[in-house]
Amino acid sequence: MSQTQDPHSTASEQSVQELAQLQEQAEAVRGVLKRLLMEVVVAESSLATAQTSRIVEANEQLGVVQK
Repeated sequence: MSQTQDPHSTASEQSVQELAQLQEQAEAVRGVLKRLLMEVVVAESSLATAQTSRIVEANEQLGVVQK
């Protein structure tokens, strides 16, 4: 991701270029984090559904045993 900087450019120009590169990297990282957050939400939802199913099944089995 690092690019060679023009030795003739000023420190200010180099700083501007570096800032632009860092902003691009930050935007890419935000995209990855957004995708990961969506995956976590889906996983949590699936886990909650599975837990609910197990609780319902356990309650049904308890109901059968108690009768």
